[in-house]
Amino acid sequence: MKKLLIIAIGLCVLGLLAPSAALAKGHKSKGGDSSASSVSAQILAQYDTDKDGQLSDSEIAALQKDYADNKTEILKQFDTNNDGKLDDAEIAALKASLTAPPAKHKKEKNK
Repeated sequence: MKKLLIIAIGLCVLGLLAPSAALAKGHKSKGGDSSASSVSAQILAQYDTDKDGQLSDSEIAALQKDYADNKTEILKQFDTNNDGKLDDAEIAALKASLTAPPAKHKKEKNK
């Protein structure tokens, strides 16, 4: 009887731990920092035609034209005033997000 009770409790504990491990794994792959760097990588891959890791004036002009024509979702987040155009301040914010180093977790800062 004791053996059966121990097995039942063990299965209950495993049942509680399995979903939380799966959720943590899923959250990590969809997390904020990685998705921000993913957006930066997508923008650079699409618009950084000379592959120097920065957006030149001509590349910015192409980006602005593309956004004005297509309103792509990846760029829509930078149109903070929702006027359908990316102005100089919004471009500056976009450039800052492309060059900003990825944020580290608090635990890593304390080490």
